[in-house]
Amino acid sequence: MQIKEPKSTFFAVLSVFIVFLLCISFMRLSVIISNPSVLYDLDSCLNIKINDTDYGKQKLSKFVFPSLKAGSVVTVSTVVPDICKVEYPELQMEISDAAVKVFNDGNCVYEQYMDRFSERDFIGSGVLSVPLSDFKSGDVIDIEFFVNEKNAFMQLKPFQVIPASKKFSCYIKDNLFVFICIAFMFVLGLVGSVLCFSFWIYKRKAIELLTLAQLLLWASVYLICDHGFVQYFSLDFAVNTTVKIIALIIALFSI
Repeated sequence: MQIKEPKSTFFAVLSVFIVFLLCISFMRLSVIISNPSVLYDLDSCLNIKINDTDYGKQKLSKFVFPSLKAGSVVTVSTVVPDICKVEYPELQMEISDAAVKVFNDGNCVYEQYMDRFSERDFIGSGVLSVPLSDFKSGDVIDIEFFVNEKNAFMQLKPFQVIPASKKFSCYIKDNLFVFICIAFMFVLGLVGSVLCFSFWIYKRKAIELLTLAQLLLWASVYLICDHGFVQYFSLDFAVNTTVKIIALIIALFSI
C-alpha cells in the first residue's frame, strides 16, 4: 500500500497521540491527587562548612557557594525530621560532579562515587537517594560532598525525605507537566522518525519531517536525562550525563 500524502499521515498520527497522551495524563493526575505522599523538605537551618570555613546556619535554597576548587569538601549538617511514620525513608539530593559520604554520629553509613573521586574520573550529575535506615528522628546527619571538578555547582536544591516506595510517583507529581511534555515529544519523535524514514527510503519524500522528528526525539532524550527521569532506570550518573550531551549535539545537528 502506497501513502500518497506523507504529511497528512504524519499529522493524523500526531493527532491520535495527542488525544492518547491527554487521556493518560488526566488519569495519572487523578491518581496522584487522590493518593498524596508524605514528603519533608530540608531547607532551613542547615549548617554549611566548606573546607575549614564554617558558614553557620543557612537556607540551602538561598545559599550561593563561592568558587569551589577541585578537591574541596563541602559539609552540610542538619537534624533528621520525624520519620517514624515514613515507610523505608530515603534522603533525596541532587549532586553535580561530586562524591558523597553520609555520617551518623561520626560513623560513615553511606558513600557513593568515592572511587571515581579518588581517581579523578568523571562523575556526572543526578539525584541521589540515601537510605535512612540507620537514623532515627532527631539524629544529626552530616553530608560531605567531595568536589570533583572546578566550580562543580553554585547551589544545592533542598534535600527531601521521602518513602522509598513512593519516590518515583512523588517525582512525577512534582514534575508532571514536564514529564507529559517529554513523553509526548519522545513518542512523537520515535514514531515520526520511523514513518518519515520509510517515506524517505521508498519515495525520497518527507526529509524535512524526518529532521523535525529527529529534533523532537533527541530533545526529549536530553530532557529525560536533564530532569533526572532516567535515574530511576540507570544509576550511573556519568553515563546519563554523557547521553545528555550526545543527545544535545544531535538535536543541534537536526536544527
